[in-house]
Order: sequence, then structure tokens, then C-alpha cells
Amino acid sequence: MSVTLSIRFLTGRFHATPWNHQVNEGIVEYPPSPWRILRALVSAYYYLSDRPPRDRLCQLVTQLADSLPSYRLPPHTTAHTRHYMPLRKEGKETTTKVLDTFVVFDRATTIPEKAPEIQVVWHDVELDDKQRQLLECLCHQLTYLGRAESWCEVSPCYTTATACNARPLGAYEVAAGETTRILVPLSQSEFEGFKTALGNVERPKRAKWRIPQDLLDTLEVDIGELHRQGWSGVPGARWATYTIANNSNNVRGWSVTERQAIARPTLARFDLSSNVLPPLTEALAVGERFRQTLMSRSDDGSQAMETFSGRRKTGEKRQNQRHAWYLPEDSDGDGRIDRLWVFAAEGFGEDAVRVLCGLSKVWAGKAFEVQTRLTGLGTLEDYRSTTIRQSRSLLGCSRIWRSLTPFVLPRHPKKKIDPDTGWQVDGVQWQAKHLIDHLRSVWAIAPLADVRVLSDSDIDCPYPWHAFRRRRSSGKGHQSSDRGYWIELEFEKEQCGPIAIGYGAHFGLGLFVPDL
Repeated sequence: MSVTLSIRFLTGRFHATPWNHQVNEGIVEYPPSPWRILRALVSAYYYLSDRPPRDRLCQLVTQLADSLPSYRLPPHTTAHTRHYMPLRKEGKETTTKVLDTFVVFDRATTIPEKAPEIQVVWHDVELDDKQRQLLECLCHQLTYLGRAESWCEVSPCYTTATACNARPLGAYEVAAGETTRILVPLSQSEFEGFKTALGNVERPKRAKWRIPQDLLDTLEVDIGELHRQGWSGVPGARWATYTIANNSNNVRGWSVTERQAIARPTLARFDLSSNVLPPLTEALAVGERFRQTLMSRSDDGSQAMETFSGRRKTGEKRQNQRHAWYLPEDSDGDGRIDRLWVFAAEGFGEDAVRVLCGLSKVWAGKAFEVQTRLTGLGTLEDYRSTTIRQSRSLLGCSRIWRSLTPFVLPRHPKKKIDPDTGWQVDGVQWQAKHLIDHLRSVWAIAPLADVRVLSDSDIDCPYPWHAFRRRRSSGKGHQSSDRGYWIELEFEKEQCGPIAIGYGAHFGLGLFVPDL
């Protein structure tokens, strides 16, 4: 049996500066050293809400340190970005160049479960049940490895070892492929020898170093503290040479067909800031103003982009609902709009992305003025992490969804009753069901099981329905009346957002949040 850590880098990149190097040297540590991995696990231990005894953590890291792991590495290459950081020197404004070097994996998907994976395999290591439970808790707590840009998901497994393409080199072994030196923790016997040697060495007069008591003691030490104690190296660690098979290197170039096959971003997230953020009752106005601003910025002199306007070059209105939806959100529940999602099922092309990136302000006369910042661009799958799925976000998941903004009927209710459902034809429930059925042709939505009409007291909203703006300032749209309704949708199975139906649904009316 063996212990294996599966590390998936969600952005397809691994950023880490090796020990004894400075970030601007343009060198990246690869594969992730066992020393770095154990330090990350120790760091995660102090974020646990219910921490087990420290001895158990010490036993875990000591067992993992007793064996040098092997790696299964995906195809990769290295790349870097550079930017010029402004600074003031001797009274003058100048810049300094900063490099960011990283490992890039062959990532042709935006689905986290299919992100490139590194497997770190400790052969012949046996953990008992308590240690396994602790290791799983620590892995669940880890969100990045290396620098903070290296977002990752880590999970352990205990099956028999898989084939590895990077392993430690023996003392007298000649490497057949590429080699690299990485930092590894001392084994238990090596650490005892290290402590004994330190005790026999005469301490220099100015030395402030303290002899660590165990391996965990060395893994916990802050780098600044190491420097203050006067260590010339890293106590409790040594360098090990690893050989890496050639087939783990060199990401192959993507063909034009493969580049086109990669999903275009369908979702842009804007965070809003202002002295006074617009209230949720102005959702329709905010959504409209976002559309107008993006249309204006994408207008090449003849027409705005169809993705933002929802109209073809002929002026005809598009009916497939795959153009942009502007969905305001109150993410902190204070009754004010602090976020807006721009969602287009057809995806944003390069020109549309350029327009989205350039949006920094939305202004609507005396009504509101907000600064906007694009903080996310990807697909729905990119944002459906466990945290969002279990929240009251527009992108959350639930079988029950409740109104966030009022549902305004596009059609006038009729007097007759639908014999199949028992609902009034073109009534609130009838129209909600048919609008959901219509959306099912645009993106995957589960069938509806029931629709319930609620009152103001049934909704967790600080405003009554009549406080909301319910009529667009410009443009057309089918609307039966200004009356708004709170409703609850029950799907046959769990459904993920966003969900918006009714008059003004593209601009913030008829929005729903999951009922958790």
C-alpha cells in the first residue's frame, strides 16, 4: 500500500519560487518539493476549527518524511509574465521589472475535475485510521500550493501506487533523463543525527539559533525567524536529486481546431463600488444601464455587438435567449447591489471580452454612479465550486428557488383554467412554468415540479414588491401590468442557477436565489 496525494491545479499553472532563489531570477520549483507539501499541510492544521492533538500531526509528518515520494507528472512547460511596478526613487517616478515564472500544464478544459493532476506517491507508508482522517481534513483545507496564485484541490488516496515518471535518484545511480534538486525533510533517524551534531557543535557567540525538538518544530518555523536566528540553511531539511522522465515535459502546441474547441467564456463577474451602492429595488435600472454601456463601448459606428444588444444587424430581436443577461446581485444581504453577472449562453468572443475588460464605470445620471471591476471571466462550471453551490448566490444549487426580485408577467392572464394543471391560463404559475420550459431549450434546466405564489412576508427581502422599479426606461418588452409577484419554484431535481424569468428578466427582474 502507499499514500498518494492528488493535486489538481485549477488554473493550469503552478507558481513556486525554489528555496535559495529570488522570484526575479525566473526559476520555478518543479515538481513541488516534499518540504513545501509538508509545510502546507502543517499550515492547514492551524486553520482547522477542531484541531486534533499536535502529537498526531507530528506522527503524520514524520511518517511521510521517512520516505522520499515519487511523482506522476503531467506534460508541462514553463512560462513567465513580466510587469513594471511603479515606484518613487530619489524623488522621481520610475518602474522596476517584476517577473512571474510558473509551470504551465496541458490544460484544454475549464472543468475543475479534469484539471491537470500531479500525483505525489509515498511508497510503503501505512497510516492508521486517525492519521488518514487528519490527512483528509488537512487536504480539504488546502486551497493553494506554492504562491497564492496556484489554486488547487488536494485529495488523498491509499491504493497501490501508479506508474511514476519522477523519482529520487540513488546515491550511486546515473540519471538517464533530466534531473532536478528539491528540498526534502529529514527522516526520523537523520533528524536525530542532526540534533546530536548540533549539540556537539560549539555555538558561535552571536548565533541565536535554537535547536528544534522534532521535525514538526522545523516545519513550523517562519522564514523570517530562520533568518533572525542566523541559520545558513533550512534546519531539518536536505537536498535530494530527482530524475524526471522526458515524457513528462513539453506541452504540445494546440492546433487551431483545438483552440476553437475550447469553451469561450460565458460568464463575467463585476464587483461594484460606490459611496452609496444602488438598492436592490433598482436592479432593473442597473441591468439596463450595464447593457447600454456595453453596447456603447462595442459600437463600431454601425451597430453594437449582437451579444450585448440582443438584436441582429437587421434590427430584428433575437429570440433564442443566448445573448447577454445582466443579473444584479446582493451578495452580502444588505439590500444593495454589490455584484453583477453578465451571462451569455453563446459565449463571449475576443472582441466582447475586450469590451468587458474595459468597463470601469456605469453611470445613470442622478440615479446612481458606480465603479465596476471585472473580477471573473469563465464558464458556469468554473464558478460552481462547492462554496457557491451551497450559498444563496445566483449561481447556487437547490431544488427550491425563491424570488430575489419580483416576477412581472409578460402576458395578461386569461379567465379560463388549464385542465392539465388546474392553473389559470396565463396566470402567475402557468406563465412561470412555460417560461422555464422555454429556458430549457437554452441551457440545461430540470423540469418544474410545482410553482407557488408567496406574499411579502414569505420572502426574505427588505423591500415589498411594489418598491421595485418594474418598467424599463427605454426599449420595449411584453408586460401585462406593473404588478410584481413573489414565487417559489420547485424542480424535480437539484438545479443550478442562474434563473430569471418574466418581463425584464434580462436586466434583473424575475431573479431567483436557492432556498437553503
